[in-house]
Amino acid sequence: MTLLTWAAATSLFLGPQIGLGMLDDESNRSRRDRALAAIEAKDFDAARELIRKGKRERSSRRKDEWRIIEVRLLLAEGQPKTAGLKAMRLVALRPKSKQYAAALFLVGNAYEEIGRSSISRAMYEEALAHETCTGGLQRAVEARLERLTKNE
Repeated sequence: MTLLTWAAATSLFLGPQIGLGMLDDESNRSRRDRALAAIEAKDFDAARELIRKGKRERSSRRKDEWRIIEVRLLLAEGQPKTAGLKAMRLVALRPKSKQYAAALFLVGNAYEEIGRSSISRAMYEEALAHETCTGGLQRAVEARLERLTKNE
């Protein structure tokens, strides 16, 4: 999957409908948008710096949002194993996070990247069943499941 295709698919669920766009602080929202744009433009150093600053937030909810962006960066950099571990850490340690389903989706992406489609399918199905899987994230998960089904 190309980065552009990946970015288009995953940008659907990282919009305002699941909380990332609901940041109280305008500068943090701007930093988030710049980080996502840097990832899409493959400017990984700039994205990494913005993520580092964003993760200084005191709010656990905002830290989780930045963790998701960091996982996206790692996937874009071609580090699916590290990305999967970071996303799974959020799943294991923050089961009540609003980013829980997004983290499961990204774990599924990571497993898909390393050729483990049966595990990625399980992650996508678990994400889809979770209450935080709504809107664009739900559509992205359904699209991935459909693609996996077609490739079997």
